[in-house]
Amino acid sequence: FCYSRVLIVLGVIHLRTPSSIARKIRKNPQWLKLEQDLNTFNDPELHRMEQVAALGITKARDLARLFSLMLSGKLISKQLLEQFKKPQIVSGLDEIMMTPLPKGHGFLYERHPTAGVIQDLEEVQ
Repeated sequence: FCYSRVLIVLGVIHLRTPSSIARKIRKNPQWLKLEQDLNTFNDPELHRMEQVAALGITKARDLARLFSLMLSGKLISKQLLEQFKKPQIVSGLDEIMMTPLPKGHGFLYERHPTAGVIQDLEEVQ
């Protein structure tokens, strides 16, 4: 089983010219490898580092606490949370992926696969 988005990223990185930014990120950092037959994202030593921002790995309890603090307004203000809902950049091509990629506030924005099916949290409350 291989996640399709990983295949897309690998394809884009390998198809770009050797001097491109995409090819350069493939080598940095050295401990993070994305190759045809090697995927260090599944390395237990990397999992122990709990690099939430880079690897998306953390304990469920810690992640729940983080979301609780954010939604309660204790970590960030409600106004800032509202700003996070909209990307700052919505047009132009991403330099690495060479495709439109909405982003801003330190996030990449992507429509949730169940959008339109699951009600908005505010509607439920």
